[in-house]
Amino acid sequence: MRRVATHLGVDPMALYRHFRDKGAVLGAFVDDVFAGIDLDVPEGLEGVKVLTRRYFDALVEHPGLVGVDLGHSTTSPHQLAVAERLYAGMLEGGLDVPTAHLVYTGLQRLVLGSALVYPRRSAADDPDEWSRVRELFSALDPADFPALRAINEQVPRRRQRDIVEDWIDALVDHPPVPRSD
Repeated sequence: MRRVATHLGVDPMALYRHFRDKGAVLGAFVDDVFAGIDLDVPEGLEGVKVLTRRYFDALVEHPGLVGVDLGHSTTSPHQLAVAERLYAGMLEGGLDVPTAHLVYTGLQRLVLGSALVYPRRSAADDPDEWSRVRELFSALDPADFPALRAINEQVPRRRQRDIVEDWIDALVDHPPVPRSD
């Protein structure tokens, strides 16, 4: 709270006049970021893909949000509005409830995990950024790691964003079948 207050140029106690605790500050921050996500998307599954990409972009733009315990914000009106629109698009697109839930949780994990890794790459949208990884795999002994070597030699160079977008398309266009209990 002190660092936030110092950054804002106010007394730390002034924050407590507006927020009850650190969790409330984090919740407000999360809600503010989600408020910036445009919910005007096409209906159905195409809208789900567009909105998921916007969600990813918001997290890439605010990398600190990925590390925030989103439990602080489960009642954030704007976060709930994004979830509502995603679920509505899946139902409009013909997914049943169990499949929509599985796709939603898969998209959420894809977006959160990808946004967490994204800023750690010095040039995430540069396909040549993968050359460092390729060099590491190329140095492996092919007798011990034949699959890693084979994959490494044949995988095309791609931007990280393209990989995320392909996974969004795959999850939405070809949803997995939920397991029955």
